[in-house]
Amino acid sequence: MSQPLFVFAKDTVIRYELLETVGRGGMAVVYRALAHIRGGGPPVPVVVKRLLPELADITEFHRMLGDEARIGASLEHPNIVRVLDVGELDGDPFIAFERVDGIDLARALAQQQRLETPLVVYVILEVLKALSYAHGASSRDGQPLRIVHRDVAAGNVLLS
Repeated sequence: MSQPLFVFAKDTVIRYELLETVGRGGMAVVYRALAHIRGGGPPVPVVVKRLLPELADITEFHRMLGDEARIGASLEHPNIVRVLDVGELDGDPFIAFERVDGIDLARALAQQQRLETPLVVYVILEVLKALSYAHGASSRDGQPLRIVHRDVAAGNVLLS
């Protein structure tokens, strides 16, 4: 497994400002947010994923979110959103991801009656490249990580 690619140094003090909810799934809520870094520059646009309030006290969901963070931080591919930070926010675990400017495929499909064939083929190929990379990922010592993405959906495909 490669070293996690954190944009923020471990000793950096960051305050997250949650701006708006952009998604909600069976386990978590995703927010558009700003990372305010103490002593440095303008706020950084990010996306923050937090457990649903009703699941925040269940250890198994903390473990699942932690697994997602560890796996995500080990992957470096242009078609996979980078994990930037992991921690607790108001006592609840969170993952901060890079923010992709654009929309998800589900929204694009809802806004247009039909996408042009070359665009559809391109998006499918790019998703397959990311899945192939993730499914073939190995640890530092060459052992397969056996990653299986279990939530390939139009809402999880980001178009930039």
